Amino acid sequence: MTTTLKSCLSILCGSLLLSGCTKSPQSIQPARVAPSIYADRDCAWLDAEASQVNDKLAAASRQQQRAHDNERDGFLLSGWPISTLSGDDIAPQIARLKGEQQAVQRARERNGCEIATTG
Repeated sequence: MTTTLKSCLSILCGSLLLSGCTKSPQSIQPARVAPSIYADRDCAWLDAEASQVNDKLAAASRQQQRAHDNERDGFLLSGWPISTLSGDDIAPQIARLKGEQQAVQRARERNGCEIATTG
């Protein structure tokens, strides 16, 4: 095999592996969620929905972070993107939840809902 062909194959394989890497939850962009699905909701409902979405997002983010960390460690040991191949990557779910979080917040702002406080 020629040096040029080996170089091309190495670049191709590296690109494929890197493109399949599990993203950290912080790097996942929100999906577009139509704010109209929350348009006719009152503040109490929006507060409850925000709390549920936040809880789901926190749990999904923890799972995604574990998958990201495991993939990084597994890739270093095996050379393969383990979490991506195993299905542990839940980036689409996190993107959807982030989009829902934004849409609920916009609806709360439009309705003049009070800022939710914790504790």
